[in-house]
Amino acid sequence: METTKDRFRKILDALNIKPLGLASILPDVSKSALQGLWTSRTGTISTVILEPFCAHFTEVNCNYLLRGVGPMFLVGTENDTSEQPRTNRYYEMCKLILENKHQENDLYLRLADMMGE
Repeated sequence: METTKDRFRKILDALNIKPLGLASILPDVSKSALQGLWTSRTGTISTVILEPFCAHFTEVNCNYLLRGVGPMFLVGTENDTSEQPRTNRYYEMCKLILENKHQENDLYLRLADMMGE
């Protein structure tokens, strides 16, 4: 079964970013947090990494990243790494999904539906 970490690695590959190269792109994420991500045996990713990642890479479909649903990117193709304008609606939805990912509640289900599930 594909994990969140597997999908995260696929996204980084599509964006042509080396895993530890994220530290220079996301200054709020420490190198030790990124190293811990790759050495961990779990398939999960901390919100310490996910929140700044989704905020910076607004073209990434957070629903795909978290749940494996939908396309990898919201706009363009997998190889399109051009700067996309920040879409506040998607950023806010992704943030709410991240905050509620362990809860199968009405809010989570509504947000998943809004993301195109």
